[in-house]
Amino acid sequence: MFGKVAYFFEREVEIEIPSAPEAIPIPEPPSSAFEEVEDSGRRVAAGRRVAPGTRKTLRVDVVDPWGRPVPNVEVVATRLDAEEEDKRFPVHYAGTCEIDLLVGVPYRLEAIPGSPWFERGGREPVRVEQRKVRIRLAMDRVRVSGTFRRVDAARPETGVQLRWTKVGETGEGGGTGCGEAFDVLVPAGDVLLEASRRGWTGVEFVTGRAGDWRRDVEILLHTPLLAEVVGSVVDSQGLPVPGAELNLLYSGGDPASPGGRGSSEAQSAGQSDERGRFVIPSLAPGTYEIRATAKGYVAMEPARLEVREPRHEVEVRLGRAGRVRFRATGPDGVPLRDGIVWIGQSAGPVIFGRDGIGLQRPSNESLGTTSLSGRHDEEGYVAIDGLRPGANTLRFIRGGSVKEVPVTIPEGGTATVDLPVDWNR
Repeated sequence: MFGKVAYFFEREVEIEIPSAPEAIPIPEPPSSAFEEVEDSGRRVAAGRRVAPGTRKTLRVDVVDPWGRPVPNVEVVATRLDAEEEDKRFPVHYAGTCEIDLLVGVPYRLEAIPGSPWFERGGREPVRVEQRKVRIRLAMDRVRVSGTFRRVDAARPETGVQLRWTKVGETGEGGGTGCGEAFDVLVPAGDVLLEASRRGWTGVEFVTGRAGDWRRDVEILLHTPLLAEVVGSVVDSQGLPVPGAELNLLYSGGDPASPGGRGSSEAQSAGQSDERGRFVIPSLAPGTYEIRATAKGYVAMEPARLEVREPRHEVEVRLGRAGRVRFRATGPDGVPLRDGIVWIGQSAGPVIFGRDGIGLQRPSNESLGTTSLSGRHDEEGYVAIDGLRPGANTLRFIRGGSVKEVPVTIPEGGTATVDLPVDWNR
């Protein structure tokens, strides 16, 4: 090949330029000699040699039909080219596990879910060179998501309780607390969604096949039902207790109602009249406890009420308070003038302070505690009033020592306890 003509010292010279040599091809190594990474369908050489028989880590992600992690799953790896015991790996809460497999060996992976909602799923053949595998499990549920809104408001409602019930089947249902949006799994077929907040309620029917996703479902909440409660306060013999103070405590359901009563804290609900009767208006649907207190009486079991109808009647019972007269005497029969008396309905341990005075643990139910100092009468007795009737435990604590005896407190009566104390015995 002849190239360009050059001029040197005004003399024409013809120069021969040799052609460039052709590139020598470099053979590529076998694909099995390189670790490969699978990322979004692309296989990229990692550039590091892996010896045959080496174990590498394969990440397995188990997801539901919508790509969300599925916990409580066991992944089983079965070797396809040889007989070998199956390897089992638990999937943690994030729906992921890492398993060690041999390089270049084909496996079958099977995900066994712990929930009956999901079906088994698997993939084959799988090689550890892939580095990451996703197993999608089918399920017999429908995903439903959406928002809540009151009919008198434009913005979504928050703090709503949602329940669902399978139409035509009894006993199958569920519930959850939600913010302004909800995202739940319900059975395939026809399902009734019931929402409630502050007495406002709303319903919506949804239907779908297994694996469907019903989006943008809006549940409208309508005006609540406010109920009236009429009741009476009576003693253990059924006689009316006038002037009893009433308190209302929400204990379940929807904790408040617009313009009405209902709260997670105790609220005053007025007093009983001369016949022991009372009325509590404007109660939102939910579960409540009604408690009463009156001088000379002690509270028994509170009245529990589930508000579901426009009007309810309830009876609150009080017991007449009992009294204990206590005297402790020494070995010489002389009444002791110091010490602490504790009366309660459990027998837990006593903690002693530096001064030797015992203090009852808070976990024990104390009906009354008093000191003998300056409280005894001429006979050496100390009185403890306003006690709940029934079988109890009395403890006398003095100088780092404890003496314990049972005591039964009569309703409206007095129990007298004489306790001889000899700490030397």
